[in-house]
Amino acid sequence: MAEPLKVAYLFSKYPVASQTFCDTEMLGLERLGVNVVIGSVSPPSSSFRHEHASALAAHIEYAPHEEVRKCMLRLAENLDTWPADEIHRHEELFGKPANAKWRAANALHFAKTFREHGVNHVHVHFARQAAHTAYFLKKIAGIPYSLTAHAQDFIVDTPLELLREYCREAEFVVCVSEYSLKLLSEMCPESVGKFHRVYNGIDVQRFPRASRALSPVPRILSIGRLIEFKGFQHLIAALGQLKERGVSFECEIIGDGPLRGKLTRQITDLGLEECVQLPGLRSQLEVAKSLAQCDIFALASITDPHGASDILPTVILEAMASNKPVVSTRLAAIPEMVIDGQTGILIEPGDEKALADALFSLLSDHELRSELGAQGRLFLNENFAVEKTAALIKTLFEKYRSSAPLEPPRQSAFALLMDAWPHPSTRKFEESMARFISAPDAWPVFVCRPQLPLAESDSTLVHDLRFLPDPMVLEAEWKQVALSTREIEELREELSSKYPTGRFLNQARYALYLIKTIGRTGIRHIHVLGEQALVAAWILHRIRGVSFSVTLESPLFMSPTDLQTILSDASGGWLGEPVRDFPEPRFLIDGDLCLDERDATQLTSWLGVIFKKDPSKSSQRLQYKPLGTPEWRGQIEEWHKNWTPGTNPLACTPC
Repeated sequence: MAEPLKVAYLFSKYPVASQTFCDTEMLGLERLGVNVVIGSVSPPSSSFRHEHASALAAHIEYAPHEEVRKCMLRLAENLDTWPADEIHRHEELFGKPANAKWRAANALHFAKTFREHGVNHVHVHFARQAAHTAYFLKKIAGIPYSLTAHAQDFIVDTPLELLREYCREAEFVVCVSEYSLKLLSEMCPESVGKFHRVYNGIDVQRFPRASRALSPVPRILSIGRLIEFKGFQHLIAALGQLKERGVSFECEIIGDGPLRGKLTRQITDLGLEECVQLPGLRSQLEVAKSLAQCDIFALASITDPHGASDILPTVILEAMASNKPVVSTRLAAIPEMVIDGQTGILIEPGDEKALADALFSLLSDHELRSELGAQGRLFLNENFAVEKTAALIKTLFEKYRSSAPLEPPRQSAFALLMDAWPHPSTRKFEESMARFISAPDAWPVFVCRPQLPLAESDSTLVHDLRFLPDPMVLEAEWKQVALSTREIEELREELSSKYPTGRFLNQARYALYLIKTIGRTGIRHIHVLGEQALVAAWILHRIRGVSFSVTLESPLFMSPTDLQTILSDASGGWLGEPVRDFPEPRFLIDGDLCLDERDATQLTSWLGVIFKKDPSKSSQRLQYKPLGTPEWRGQIEEWHKNWTPGTNPLACTPC
């Protein structure tokens, strides 16, 4: 029986609002039974997410903070698997802009991450930085990769010799149009046998057939980043001509970008403020609604002075799926989408008079709009439906899959969660912590954030830690999962008003992100190092039933009342220093935790046990059990085994 197909999609940055075709492709593959993992080298620029992306089952792995990767790089340069000669060759050939060493450092991180997920193939969209990372990923870990080449990524952005290396090392290369296939074949003739034309697919069902009732004021819609090669400046100029002819219309240009100010001034100069709107970035649901309510879709694409242009704009497919006639330009692969006179009207790029004439012909003829729109949807279903395009991609993955046996995903019932790395507790037990993390049966160690700046000595362990992602990622997750966030916010009411709400919400975001990881890896118990990690673990316990234990230093910022609320759900832990000859209480505690006599009295009555420091009896007190020792791990496993949800684990015999 063949190994299951598990593919990682690697991006320079994920998600990007304009790259909806990537989400559509991955969703299509998941529906066909492909197990997808997403890797992102950099966090997204904003927390904005399209609604349809929430349907992805794929787990997203982000590279850690830059300082963490620098630590990994210091360690990597001494490893046998480090491709030093290849990095040096790329630095000589392509110079500093290629940043070969940094791409290899990124590859080192994803080599470990993708192995843990059992990935047997990596796919990259765009021949840019992520393709370079995939190139080194193959050199470091032997994981094969493939590439989808789009437009300016290979035409403008990548040195020709580097592009040829990407194609030579790739198992196959997808070209999104016949135009791209022809151009890439001319640029990389030695790899022509690897090239396959597969159009970007679209989920037609997300854009139901729309027919707008006749309106005295027809509506034109355009969508895209507000950048030069989208041609919005020419569209606005053509709309100015229509106004001079006395034509009534409304126009909405959805999107954002660096030309927003310039386009706004152009609209004002032409007196179009009443009929042309720039509403900014919109979600996919809002885009679908706008498409349903428009009469004509227009995209006046051109080639900019740097040679960049559209190749196969997804928004045209979305308009065709919505039954709308399209006005666009004879540029690149657009004629492969829009058949002039059958599914829309094509003009020469930059011809503003021809654009105004094409819009006028459709604005004045409802029957022509309906006919072109209907034919466009039929053509789309035959050539661009994601069910067909994703099946072609899956066939390529299966044909070129690695013959190496799939490494099973790592499973562990137990995990460590700490506030930061390095943490004060781990500084005490650095040697034993190193032994623990590097052991074959080590528990995964999650870190909320790196404690910057990291020292040279921190390189030795940082490669084996799992750092939670950038705050922008956590914010995006928070916005997407409304039900869980409501449940979490209700937990805040159980803590006193003294506990800072901002701190609680930060820790809640850590917890929400970890929920998916816990479900995927089977973690059932978390041992916590630090107060902030404690709150996150408590939230995980209350929302998902994960048990937790603690190691806490003193003094704590948390009030005794809040500590009581949270630890009443814990299964055990060390608070201060463990004490010898005590009849196995679930919590081992030292008086250092208490700040004054009142707190000491409160904790004594609550826990049933408290110890004050007595210099004359110092021989009776133990130091912490070093992290990673069999005794330490055995104690946590025992706590977890004996813990029953709903019971009070703090009940113990008073001293």
